[in-house]
Amino acid sequence: MKETFLSKVRKEKGLTLVRLSEMSGVSYGTIRKLERGIQANSINFKFKEILARAMKIDVFVLFPDEGEELKRRMEKLKKSPAKLQFFISRDDKE
Repeated sequence: MKETFLSKVRKEKGLTLVRLSEMSGVSYGTIRKLERGIQANSINFKFKEILARAMKIDVFVLFPDEGEELKRRMEKLKKSPAKLQFFISRDDKE
């Protein structure tokens, strides 16, 4: 199985799965799934962000595919008339 970037960074920092779980509060099982690439897309972005913060690395460096997914979602929201209000600052509304 190909080693994920998460696994590589964790090992470079000298962390075990158990230690990273303790540091971040993210379950051992979730971290293991991310490292193995199992259901990585179904794991909440917040958990990925927490892991990245615990490892002192930018979430988009640790999970580069998340950047593209976030851009895609933002573009979809921008095109939605009902969601457009979230992209207009309060000053622009007045």
